[in-house]
Amino acid sequence: MNAVRFARAVCALVALLAIALARVAAAQLLSPGALSRAHSSLEGDTHCSDCHSSGKRVDQAACLKCHGDLGARIAAGQGLHGLQYRSQPCEKCHVEHLGVGTSQINWPGGDPSKLDHAQTGWPLQGAHKTTTCNKCHGKVNARGAPTFLGLSRACTPCHKDQHDGRFGSICTTCHDETAWGNLRLQGFNHDQARFPLHGAHATVQCAKCHFDPPKYVGLKFALCTDCHQDPHSGRLGVGCTDCHEETRWKPVSFTRTGTRHPGVSLAGGHAGVACVACHDRGNLVSPSKGSECSSCHRPVHKAPFGQACASCHSSIQWLGLPRSVGLAAHPRTVYPLTGRHADVACARCHRPQLPEEDRYRKLAFTRCGDCHQDQHRGEFASADRGECKPCHATSGFRPTLFGVDLHASTAFPLIGKHLATPCSACHTTARPRVDLHVAKQACADCHANPHGDQFAKEMAQGGCAHCHDARGWDLPKIDHSTWPLTGAHATAVCDSCHHPTPEDRKAGHGASYRGIPRNCGGCHDDAHLGQFRLARPVLECGRCHTTKTFKIPNFDHETVTGWALTGAHERTRCTACHPMANVGGDRPVVRWRGPSTECKFCHANPHEHRSTAGVTNEHEQRSTAGITDAMSDSPAASTRAHGLVDAPCGACHSTSSWRMTNAAGGTVKFDHSTTGFPLAGEHVHTPCVACHTSARPIKRECASCHEDFHRGRLLQSCDECHSPAGWRVTQPLVLHRRTRFPLTGMHVLADCTQCHLRASEQKFTDAPIDCYGCHEQDYRRPGIFLHVGNATSAPLPRDCSLCHRAIAWVPANAPGSMVASTASSLQAQAAPRNHDLRFAISYGSHRTATCNDCHASLAAPRAVRCIGCHAHDPVLVMQQHKQPLAMDGASCLSCHPGGARR
Repeated sequence: MNAVRFARAVCALVALLAIALARVAAAQLLSPGALSRAHSSLEGDTHCSDCHSSGKRVDQAACLKCHGDLGARIAAGQGLHGLQYRSQPCEKCHVEHLGVGTSQINWPGGDPSKLDHAQTGWPLQGAHKTTTCNKCHGKVNARGAPTFLGLSRACTPCHKDQHDGRFGSICTTCHDETAWGNLRLQGFNHDQARFPLHGAHATVQCAKCHFDPPKYVGLKFALCTDCHQDPHSGRLGVGCTDCHEETRWKPVSFTRTGTRHPGVSLAGGHAGVACVACHDRGNLVSPSKGSECSSCHRPVHKAPFGQACASCHSSIQWLGLPRSVGLAAHPRTVYPLTGRHADVACARCHRPQLPEEDRYRKLAFTRCGDCHQDQHRGEFASADRGECKPCHATSGFRPTLFGVDLHASTAFPLIGKHLATPCSACHTTARPRVDLHVAKQACADCHANPHGDQFAKEMAQGGCAHCHDARGWDLPKIDHSTWPLTGAHATAVCDSCHHPTPEDRKAGHGASYRGIPRNCGGCHDDAHLGQFRLARPVLECGRCHTTKTFKIPNFDHETVTGWALTGAHERTRCTACHPMANVGGDRPVVRWRGPSTECKFCHANPHEHRSTAGVTNEHEQRSTAGITDAMSDSPAASTRAHGLVDAPCGACHSTSSWRMTNAAGGTVKFDHSTTGFPLAGEHVHTPCVACHTSARPIKRECASCHEDFHRGRLLQSCDECHSPAGWRVTQPLVLHRRTRFPLTGMHVLADCTQCHLRASEQKFTDAPIDCYGCHEQDYRRPGIFLHVGNATSAPLPRDCSLCHRAIAWVPANAPGSMVASTASSLQAQAAPRNHDLRFAISYGSHRTATCNDCHASLAAPRAVRCIGCHAHDPVLVMQQHKQPLAMDGASCLSCHPGGARR
């Protein structure tokens, strides 16, 4: 009875243990062992179905799903698997679950070298039998794993083609598999080589050219002399085929035409000359006379043309040479052809009707007149007998070379603006031959006199040149010593003073230069409208101004006016005391005369408040309307109390400072603490008139000077929140606890203006206290459709605190009641609790992803895939990581934990 009870207890314990472990590692308990390195990415319970199907040990279709390249060869009946092991189970040779360091392949015989290679469809023969497997099989497949597939049976993938493809790709035509040196050359076609065998070369033994032992590469055959000795010792060049042929060396097929004759061409007249006429010592020996033309022909040229007759008389032609030969030889004669002469026909100078001696050697050419007619009809006969070269060039008669330098040799040298005057302005005859004799050479002959009779005496003594220069009319040579020009007068244009009078314009004359007034008023307008001219004492312009400039750089106010500028007056702008005013003219001008030296003329009395009505003085009216800032430190009420209204300004003030001074002249600073209201904070820098004004009584409450933006809602105790140091609240967090929205979490770091949008208007009561009021954009952020819902689910409540906390938006935790609701859009996207601890999905770049984007099957949540969204180029990944990498999700997360970038 006890045994039965014990057996039942054991069974119950086993059942409970099985149920407890089923959810953790049910299939792992049944795994026979670890997978190999190649299949390590399939480790785990969720991948068993990738290779094993229900009711079978291993599904061969599952193997070929990954090994597709092998499946294609099996289907085509190729290779070892398609011929020998077709329709046999994969696990017969490929064993798994033996650990990472073991081999997957169970080789027949226990070793790859013992495999019968004929079973693959390609038996190994000759030297291939002793070659190791890895010598040929070293490729990797698309997955980066070693493979035995994809090898070609051609020779060139393994062996370098020493012939560079000249003999085709079938090496077995000449070689066998035993050794490369075993050649079969009986049927070799030498036309495939770079030296086809023709004529007598076809009957030469192979060893005669390829030696014994034979040598097939590196042979020289480009020239005949590489194999044959040159009996001419290179005198006839290297082109043996010019005289010989491949069939036989003799007889020689030498002809008299062409360029094959060394040294001297046999063209032209040499074609009819017998060989013995020159080769007096035999045909293979140079003539005794030499090979130069002068050896047989007498020189006929006296010009230094040299001995290279063939450079001109090519093809042995003495007469009737082309024009190009003559042009090339003419520079070596006594008359080189330049300019237009190079385009003249030879017969124009070497006329055929002249005797040969006169046509060439005695041809006259020393002077231009030997060929050209004198177009000037002897006008220049006195200058080198009218030779053309000084004025004309061979490039053309026009333009001439007669320029400024040559014109200086005439009676009228060109200077100044005459240099730019066109020739036709003086030489007025029609082209092509201009009249070179100009009778009119005086200034008045060409230029009109705009001065009338003003300078009749000067015109008689030297004409216009008495005052003017040929460089320009505006550069006169005038002695202005009777009224020296200084300062700006020296640079002023003459027309500014000497301008035409109405009488000059009426008479048609130019400007008047005599009788011009010499005082300032004669040329300059009175800018002061008679202030210094009509009032006593009369002051001339030179009292203040100089001829250098009208502006007065350093005006001595004390010397000129008798009133020294001291203190702040020295820095005051002139216009502050001398404003624009109407002194009797049609326009306002600066009023220099009339200002008083009393203080009240410019400064208002801040200690006596009075209306500006009835103030006649324009300075008093301007100053009384606005009390200057310099007077702001002297409160009117205080001064009235001390009886200082009628006291003179100098009693307390000086030109150095408006502040009150003591008897010793020192500045006195008012001690405000004596009033019972010490100044602190911003009150220290506040101007006195900001508080001490007759518009309102002075009180000590804040509201007497500052507007209550709270409209009395916070009573009058301003010092509970503010201080004299500034209006900014000193303890905003403590004070905010009294409101309907105490600040916690991230709200503590937020700027006040983010919620109080009208803070600049001192409006603080219109800020919302619900999350949606400020975070509406976060609720409707693109990509987060959970908040706003969709066609099948309702939107979430706008109370953000249901899922979020004030400390941070993430992580967000939705309540279970909201997830379980069928109307909530969270149901389809609900994630396990603490999902962000393993992989962040409520924030970051993965917050918009759905479950199906990463989890291929919700039944196996740990099997994730990254390659669906993050596609990689396998080649680029290999270059970056320098080692083969798997593309499954587990491998990605091993380098990128939590989806972090690296």
